[in-house]
Amino acid sequence: MSEELKQKVLEFISAARKRQKPGEIASKLSEELGVERSAVKDAIKELAKEDKLVFTYYGSSFVELPGSERPKEME
Repeated sequence: MSEELKQKVLEFISAARKRQKPGEIASKLSEELGVERSAVKDAIKELAKEDKLVFTYYGSSFVELPGSERPKEME
């Protein structure tokens, strides 16, 4: 797994003003970076395994930063 891709995913989620759906992240970053959607999804899963991201459910699945790292707008 590319550490650079994982870093881009973290930066994207950190800069977001709202919770992000994994599919939307994959679509946007795959287009922006010229990588496969599956590679972005794999990066998201790897970051979740490393406890750098958490999956949440609010009527749909979302990805966000864990606990105190979450921007106030997302709480």
